[in-house]
This record gives sequence, structure tokens and C-alpha cells, in this order.
Amino acid sequence: MYLLRPTIKKETSVRIYFVASIDRFIIPIIERLTEMGYDCTLTSTFQKEKAAHADVIWAEWADKNALAVMNYVSPAKKILRIHAYEAYTNIFDSLNLEAFDKVIFVADHMLKQVESVIGKPLSNAVVIKNYFDISKFPLVQEKPLNNKIAYAGYFCRKKGIGELLLIAESFPDYEFHIAGELQENDYLNFFGSDKPKNLYLYAWQEDMHSFFLDKRFVINTSLRESFSVATVEAMLCGCIPIVRNWNGSDDIYHPESIYKSVNDIRRILETPKNGSWSRQYALEVMHLEDVIPSIVDLIEAPVAEEDAPPTLTVAITQTRRKYMADLLNSLRMQGFDFKVEILDNMDKEKAIGKCFNELADRCKSEWILYVGDDDYLADDYISTVMSAYARRAKIYPHTVGLLTATHAFDDSGKFQLLPHYSTGFWKADYVRKERFNETLVRQVDTEFLQRAQSNPDRKDTLLWFTWIAGYMYRQHDANVSGNKFTEGANLSQEKK
Repeated sequence: MYLLRPTIKKETSVRIYFVASIDRFIIPIIERLTEMGYDCTLTSTFQKEKAAHADVIWAEWADKNALAVMNYVSPAKKILRIHAYEAYTNIFDSLNLEAFDKVIFVADHMLKQVESVIGKPLSNAVVIKNYFDISKFPLVQEKPLNNKIAYAGYFCRKKGIGELLLIAESFPDYEFHIAGELQENDYLNFFGSDKPKNLYLYAWQEDMHSFFLDKRFVINTSLRESFSVATVEAMLCGCIPIVRNWNGSDDIYHPESIYKSVNDIRRILETPKNGSWSRQYALEVMHLEDVIPSIVDLIEAPVAEEDAPPTLTVAITQTRRKYMADLLNSLRMQGFDFKVEILDNMDKEKAIGKCFNELADRCKSEWILYVGDDDYLADDYISTVMSAYARRAKIYPHTVGLLTATHAFDDSGKFQLLPHYSTGFWKADYVRKERFNETLVRQVDTEFLQRAQSNPDRKDTLLWFTWIAGYMYRQHDANVSGNKFTEGANLSQEKK
């Protein structure tokens, strides 16, 4: 874990918690933000105790850390930055990008790729290129006009290491200086026995400026990139880029720097630009100096206002008048706007299951809450549940039920907390689709809940707010759902 303290104090320091399984791209950003006065913390795996104190939570890479950030309920602003490899995985089957305030892509083509995977445009997406501390890559004024070509990065198939070896064989008059780390060990023997004589191997370089100091060109042989950080670092040092025509390369690099054949490489080598052109292109066309201001704008922007609150109908099946005054008075104390729909079943001709379905058919709102006509709701019960759901709506977009604890009571003053009783709110569309069992006269929502939980292949989500216990369930000798203080249940309805 890195703990980076601000060197310039602000009056109110924004606390940013970064989580990154691979940190080499994010550390330069953290260092710059720290210099500007932000209080930055970085860990390699998500830690709730760090997130609990953050104003901003930044997930670097769309991976298991991003899933943890997505599922963490917090008032903090959530930012996710996506690079390249994630866009070609199945992570988006689980990761809901709309749960983040902003999703940063380092290039336009990566945004398009992810949008094609999820099948819709992302309204919270923004493209901000990779950050480079330009002061660490000063231009080499007297760049030698030599035959040295640099490569830096991993040695693996997706980076085109096989093509690089073939290119080196095809240009024996040039020296290929490649620095990095072997990701696939089956290349080791080839490097040891059959690598071209004009190819020179170096270990992973921390001081890239020194490595690029005496190189005239830099080559990129990848089949897929989001940006190619090492190539741009070399350009800042005055190296002339030779870039494979991967998807999106022409949105970042000059067309004359891109190749798709050996003849194209020869053209670039024989008609090179000068080093100052290469650096100027990186600064002006790629807008590298705009990266940190763009990130600061995201950090400082106010958290987006919540969407309009969910709409709700409180649905009541009336079979008696004795307790209605208590119930209606409790509805006035909810601090939330909703509609009340009452179905007259005073003659008790309809089973409760059938009544529940009829009420759902009448419902014009998004959610429906069934309340017994002998029960009542604690003050602000509805607003508390709706607020808890609103914080999680984007995290769990397929939610169909909001379940809470219940207080069972009787008129003698006896109360009992029922933390797992299936009282709660249902998506009205879901009820209309699945339908309650119309033959049931008791435990109607219990049977409905059991069915909702019985199909693990569906994406339907039930949120359990067991810490909310504001539904007050009245117990008496003969009620539709049975007596929850004693074993068994009376199946007859109350006649009073």
C-alpha cells in the first residue's frame, strides 16, 4: 500500500482513494494530484476501511476491484478508468458501468469497443488520454542520426513480439534495442538461440528517458493497444514512431507514422521526421497537457443529482373498518409522495392472492407496497426504504423486490421483531408478470417471495434491508396470515 500525503495543503482537502491491481499508470497521476494538495491513498485491493473516509473512490482497471467498488454503497463519487484488456473480457456481464459517476477511457476506440460489448451508449463516459509527467521526458536536442530502433514493454504475442523479431531480420542494417519483461516463457528458448543478431535485449527500464536517449526511432508492433504509453514517452524524447495499424491507431498517431507492411516501415525509416516534430505532435495533437486539468474537473465536479425518486402505490385490501384510521394516519407520516389504492373486499368474496393481483393491475407506479388494513407503518418507513433503494438502484438495475424487517404486535402491547419476514415493496411490472397465487388466503407474499428466489438463472434481484423495521404487523386470534407469535395459523378471516 502507498500512502501519499499532500505537499500543498488546501483549506479543505479532497480525499481520494485509489484501488489498482496494476499501479504503474496511476502512480504518476497520484503524484501530481498529491502535489496539488489532494489527499491520496492507494491500495492494490479494495479495502472498505479506506473507502469509508473517501470523497472520491477511483477504480483503476475494470476488474474484481471495480466490482467491489460498484457494490460498495457510499456517498463518495465513484470513478472507473478502463484501459484495453478489460474491453475484451466478460467482466461486463457482472460490472454495471452505470453504477459509476464517471467511466474514463484512454481512447475513443476503447469507448466504442466497450459500448459494442454492452450493447448501448454510455452516458457517463469520458475520454481522457493517459497522463505523462512531461518534465521526466525532456527533448534530446542533439538527437543522433543513427540506426537504433527502440522497443519497450512486455514481450508477448499480443504485443507482436514475433513480428518484431521478423522485422529485425528484415532490416539487418538497423539495431533493435528492446527493453522489457517476458510474459510468455515459451519465447525464452527462441530468444536465447535464434534471435536476430541485430536485436539487443535489456531488462525492464525504470528510467525511460535514459533508455531513449540515443535511439532515433521507436517501434510498436502490437495487434491491439489503447494508447501505447511507451511509444508516446519515446516521442516526447524525440524518437520517431513506427506504429502498427491496430484499431484506433490513426486516431492517436500521425498517418505517416503508421505501418501495415514492411514497405511502410522502410518508408518511415528512410524519410524520418526530426525529433522536435515528434515531441510537438505528442504535446499539441494528443493534448497531453490537458489530462490533469480534465481529471481535476471530474474530481471537483459535484456529484450528479439523483434521478427522480421512484413512484409508489400503497395497495390496501379492505376487509374491515376497525383499524383503517390508524393505518391512514400512519401513511400521512411517511415523508414521501405516493398514491393509495384501496380495493373493497368487505364481502370477503376474493382471496387475498386475487386481490393483490387486481391491485397490481390497477397500479400506475413503478413500485407497489401491500399493507394489511389492520397494520400500520412507522413514521418515515416508506421514505427510509425508498432512500436506501435509490442509493443502490444503479448498482442493482434488475431489482424487483425491497424486503424489510417487521414488528409484529398485538393490542396487549406485546411486540416482536421479525427480521426475515417477507414484507416489502415489489416492482409492479414484476407482479403483473409473475402473478400472486390467487387461491391463497394467507402468507401470499411469502409464497411469492419463494418463487422469486427459486430461479437462479434470472437476473432478478431482491434487496434485503433487514436493518429497516418499520412495518407494524398486527396480531390477533383470527387473521388472514396466521398468528406469528404461536405455532400454526388460523385460516379463517376476521369477521369483525
